[in-house]
Amino acid sequence: MKIVSWNIANYDDHPKWITRKNLIADEIIKADADILALQEVRFNKDHPSTKATYMNSAEQILSQLQSKNKFLDAKIITQPAMHYQANGFWEGLTIISKNDIMETGSIFHSHIHNQKDM
Repeated sequence: MKIVSWNIANYDDHPKWITRKNLIADEIIKADADILALQEVRFNKDHPSTKATYMNSAEQILSQLQSKNKFLDAKIITQPAMHYQANGFWEGLTIISKNDIMETGSIFHSHIHNQKDM
């Protein structure tokens, strides 16, 4: 089993998302992975690609892969980790798997506003 972990760099802070999305999909195909672990997955309802599809960035990548006949029966699980209340969007982690996902879970650690790291 081959697992690839990738920080896809959220589409709000890095330009040319459509080009990057296609390049990311091409690299995933080259890697021939069974499981993808993606970081910086973002959902911003105001981003042009999300307005057009109502998909987060990982779902858009999966759609691109499927348009190339890859990951056709894939399972996808996304866990938002940061919510941007003022803007109404979130960022998190996604797993895309060619195999069944038997169980999922998350542990969140709180952060007190204005408290310095230890």
